[in-house]
Amino acid sequence: MKLDKSDNMPTLNDINYLKYTPKGPLGDYVQAIWITHKIANQGEQAFKLLSDCGSCIIMNFSDELSLKRNGKTHTLSHEVVVVGPSKDLFEITFVDQVNTLGINFHPGAGSVFMQGGIEPLIDSIEKCNDKAFSDINSLYQEVSKILKPVPHKSVFKRVEVLLADYLALYLNQSHFKFEGFLKALNHKKDVPLESMLVASELSKREIQRKFKHFIGISPNVYERIIKLNKIKAQLSNGDFENLTQLALENGYFDQAHFIRDFKYFMKLTPSEYCKSRQYG
Repeated sequence: MKLDKSDNMPTLNDINYLKYTPKGPLGDYVQAIWITHKIANQGEQAFKLLSDCGSCIIMNFSDELSLKRNGKTHTLSHEVVVVGPSKDLFEITFVDQVNTLGINFHPGAGSVFMQGGIEPLIDSIEKCNDKAFSDINSLYQEVSKILKPVPHKSVFKRVEVLLADYLALYLNQSHFKFEGFLKALNHKKDVPLESMLVASELSKREIQRKFKHFIGISPNVYERIIKLNKIKAQLSNGDFENLTQLALENGYFDQAHFIRDFKYFMKLTPSEYCKSRQYG
């Protein structure tokens, strides 16, 4: 999941958004660690995020942060939540003071850091109040010490070390045949799933079952979402001649199918999205 401007939204600079991409083995599991911090902020700063099928941990250190998915709104005050995988649009609204740290996992990789796996978290946003999330709560307490008094880029390295320790424990305990497939999937997003399935020597049925358990959605929906994230980047950068050409280049039979798919996941047509980028 990537923070992105929505219609009539502020820019990421308005919330002092900083992002760090982990290196080494941790980079196979964690897409990014990010922080936002603005004590003098007034009012609401709202962002819409197109799904990338990954899960994330959001740690809020301010009085109010609003998260919305599937028509349900969750309000956070000085607490941590796990955002499970989903195909649906995710909305995050910073209210007044901004002080948040997020950890975005690659699709299927979040289960490494969550007791009980990812499947119970599909399409949900869970506050980490019970024993099932004791490790995440411990991480939240550690991060809260690091962030005081003002977050700095050095925070990224210290959080990276904490996550690497969790990963080391996991790697010493578990080995999954599916992990090699996931790593290839996260690094080769332009390669068709069918081609990767053949190379992995896993059966189609086994892949579907593993997708449901580790990623939370079907392989087909995952492929559609990855394609739309690529297209959204092209729309944002103006890297296209017209919508018909963009649709055909990305494997759609026609513009109508592309527009319908984009609106289903993004809740905006491609034209509406372009306008929101231009005038937001």
